[in-house]
Amino acid sequence: MLKIGRSNARSTRGELAGRRRAPHLLCSLVASAPAGTRPAGVSSARDRRPWRCRLAAAAAAALAAFTVGAVTAQPAAAGTPVPVTISFTKLIQIGQGIDDIPLIDGPIGDFYARVSINGGPWQDTYANRFDFGFSVGTGTVAGPGGTYKLTPPKSWTITQTVDSALGSVPVAIEIWDDDDIIDDQQADVSPTESSTLALTVNLADGKWSGDVAWPGCAEGSGGRAVRLCFAASTLSASGDADGDALFDSWETYGYHGYDSAGNVYVDLPALGANPLRKDVFVEVDCLVAASHSHCPDQSALTDVVRAFAAAPVSNPGDGTTGIQLHLDTGPLYGPGSVQINGSGGVRGSIGNLGGGGSQIPEAGNEIIDWDGTNGWPGTDFHQLKGANFSYSQREDIFRYAIFGHQTNSRAQANDCTSGWAEDIKGNDFMVTLGGGRNLDSDSAPEIPCWTPTASNGIDDDGDGRTDEDPWNDVDEPDDNDCAGDTDGDGDPCDRGDLGVDEDSGFSVGNAAEQAGTFMHELGHTLGLKHGGGDDVNRKPNYPSVMNYAFQRCLVFRSGPLATVQLPGGCDYSRIVVNLDENSLDECAGLGPALDLTKNWDQSVDASMMETLQGATCPPPNNTNLSLDINNDDDGDGTDDNKITPLNGFEDWNNLFFDFQGLPNLADAGPIHPVQYEADPAVIEAAERQMSGFTVAAAPTTLDLTALSASSFSLSGVNGWLNARVTHTRQLAPGRYTVHTPGSAAVPFTVNSIGRVDFDPQISYLSGRGTTTLAVQGLPVTVDATSLTAQAFSIAPATGWLNSRTSQVVRLLPGRYSFTVAGSTPVPFTVGADGRVDFDPQIGYASGRGTTTLAVQGLPVTVDATSLTAQAFSIAPATGWLNSRTSQVVRLLPGRYSFTVAGSTPVPFTVGADGRVDFDPQIGYASGRGTTTLAVQGLPVTIDATALTCQAFALSPTTGWIPAHPAAGQPRLLPGSFTFVSCPAGRTFPLVLTPAGTFDYNPGLTGVSGRGTSTLVVG
Repeated sequence: MLKIGRSNARSTRGELAGRRRAPHLLCSLVASAPAGTRPAGVSSARDRRPWRCRLAAAAAAALAAFTVGAVTAQPAAAGTPVPVTISFTKLIQIGQGIDDIPLIDGPIGDFYARVSINGGPWQDTYANRFDFGFSVGTGTVAGPGGTYKLTPPKSWTITQTVDSALGSVPVAIEIWDDDDIIDDQQADVSPTESSTLALTVNLADGKWSGDVAWPGCAEGSGGRAVRLCFAASTLSASGDADGDALFDSWETYGYHGYDSAGNVYVDLPALGANPLRKDVFVEVDCLVAASHSHCPDQSALTDVVRAFAAAPVSNPGDGTTGIQLHLDTGPLYGPGSVQINGSGGVRGSIGNLGGGGSQIPEAGNEIIDWDGTNGWPGTDFHQLKGANFSYSQREDIFRYAIFGHQTNSRAQANDCTSGWAEDIKGNDFMVTLGGGRNLDSDSAPEIPCWTPTASNGIDDDGDGRTDEDPWNDVDEPDDNDCAGDTDGDGDPCDRGDLGVDEDSGFSVGNAAEQAGTFMHELGHTLGLKHGGGDDVNRKPNYPSVMNYAFQRCLVFRSGPLATVQLPGGCDYSRIVVNLDENSLDECAGLGPALDLTKNWDQSVDASMMETLQGATCPPPNNTNLSLDINNDDDGDGTDDNKITPLNGFEDWNNLFFDFQGLPNLADAGPIHPVQYEADPAVIEAAERQMSGFTVAAAPTTLDLTALSASSFSLSGVNGWLNARVTHTRQLAPGRYTVHTPGSAAVPFTVNSIGRVDFDPQISYLSGRGTTTLAVQGLPVTVDATSLTAQAFSIAPATGWLNSRTSQVVRLLPGRYSFTVAGSTPVPFTVGADGRVDFDPQIGYASGRGTTTLAVQGLPVTVDATSLTAQAFSIAPATGWLNSRTSQVVRLLPGRYSFTVAGSTPVPFTVGADGRVDFDPQIGYASGRGTTTLAVQGLPVTIDATALTCQAFALSPTTGWIPAHPAAGQPRLLPGSFTFVSCPAGRTFPLVLTPAGTFDYNPGLTGVSGRGTSTLVVG
């Protein structure tokens, strides 16, 4: 096959770059071959013109053909301007014949691209060409058969605006090798006879046809063959409308990798990607052992995804705000994925996105590093990545993270470093919250590095208290068994002291540590340093998880930021506040933007009151301070007492997305791991330092009086607190929870000046940005008026409430039970929106999905008309009911007793279907298996005719019964009674047995019938 311009070709780049040599005089000669014997623009073997003339003629003929086609196809009516953008994604050199003199130019081509769109002028990427010299160079990967794979930078994007009325336009693409001594060489990129790739791009969808079908890569043949992968967009002039380094066509149709087949390897639209919104994808794997797992808590990653969704980053393409972070955790949390919505309209996700969640054995991989950094042992990160990550299908889309055990960043063994990124700007990082701390320098770790257990509401150590630690709500077997005041702050066994909440279990980190470290290391790959734009760490004016003082998701917000959602306290910096350590004003502090006054030198007067100094302070303390407030130590642990400006930085809008063009892509380029990453001691010191600056905070008031619950619990405080009164407490800055009996915990934070904050989506709280947290709860109407019972409770939250009227109770979301004395409780839940839910099989309640719980109960007929007693009750549910008529009572399933005064109760149950049951040995009741309980009692005869008194009674069951003219025949239940005749008449106790016979003191005179059902009183 004859290829145009392939054999000994030289570049025409000079026309564009000023390097073109003058045309040869023979260029005007006509080719000797007869017309029609060769493709347009192709010289015959007998063409004797110089190579430059032959190439020029070929290119001119090709462009002429394209231009003619475009002109003839152009409709008469004009349309709207449309950008046609060609972006190059992969360039793979096949073979080593690109350079004529490889000893000078190297084995791989110094490539650049040329593009002509719609017959327009050639545009090239020469200014951003590859330039390797003799060596293979950075950014390349040697492949099978001596191939070399290159990822062009985003600057390899060519665009031209055309008229949409054209419908489609021709596009010509060439690849050239820049040679420093001889003329440039054209590579072969087309599968046809030409070395120039000829395409036609559809303006409606950006798909192409021509020498290669959409969406496959193009590939030439021979010694100068290359494979070229590219993307076409008619959406934007950049080819990446949202600027997230994922091309428009990828986010519209999916990622096709860099083979020639055009297979969709990552279905980005199905995973939630949007060409008009910034998307970031990370594959997450983790180490596991038989006894524990380093796989992250789902809530930790949820906080990170929510933080990105809440980012103050605009997406002008569709008017949304936020970044869509997609974390591929594979099947770790179930088969699908969870969508997480941001308030600005974006949507992130966590779950099975097709490749993550590999659970890598910890054995043999306890220490992970970047291929022997510092010469210390450890498993190469890239070795684990290579075994668990698909480079060919994912490397341009997904960053990659491993939740591991330890690194050897700071020490060869027992390294407690929280994590490690491969570089500032990169695509790989690790989170390592395992390992143990060595307290006594004996080379053996005594305690885990990081908090082993998150708050769980369980009394893990069996001491009668749950989540008792005041700092992180962790309840562990050896709570309070600490090493004393090891940090020297005068407060033993607090957060900075060794042995507190770090003395049992496996070190995997709590949710805040996992979330903060993940976001911190991801931030490095996104271009952030420990000071945002610089490496100055621990700046009080830099509220970001990149700052060690806030890495454990302790980012504060106040002032204008008080309305900003910071899920879990995780955030990158949103604001720029500059400080100068040479001129610090304590009264101004961090200014109105952060609304925090600072006691930079932590000075106090003789009465231990804090003193402030600065230009805005009242005399005589109105001179600014010069002080090293961030303890600069260059990462080596030694305070260098630097007095420097502390520059603020806004992180979110300075993130770097274009990792595909980095030399360390595919792990072949140079790796520069971030130095001096934090271990617990470093983070604790930074947190102590930050808390020491804060002027004593105003006390925080907790107001839960609006709730129906009578008590509540506050994390860090033992026992239940009275909810009927407000409570004011001096709370240290940090995260807290409140809950009432039965409710879920409600999280909130207290900042350094005592102001509270919480998720603005929580509608039943108020007081954000103030020193008062008011918990109103959610109004739920409970209608129990249909029940016969006179009172009910919502266990375990409330006491007894009147059921004769509907009651509005204010509850927190949680699990509760509607309870009537004697009944089986009716369990129900209250959601975050105040709507109730319960088992739909419960047929005696209604209101599911509303804010009203109506409990009608089950109708049970009670027939006591046969009894002589005038009243009965269904204990403990009802009061006294008239026995002269049948009564329909509405009861809940449960255990009850039919009760008549003085008699032995008749126990019975009501089933879920309303049918009654009782002991079949009870012969004086009937109705088992029906919805009617009939109590006939025992027939007895009482002959009191011999008495001069006109009436008698069996107290307390009966009223007065006439003694004349005949004997009374009442129906009674077994029990103890008192025979009473007329006032001042005969009185004595007696018993009616379950057999229906009387018993009394045999010594009584004038009484007979003992042991029978007839009692004669004379």
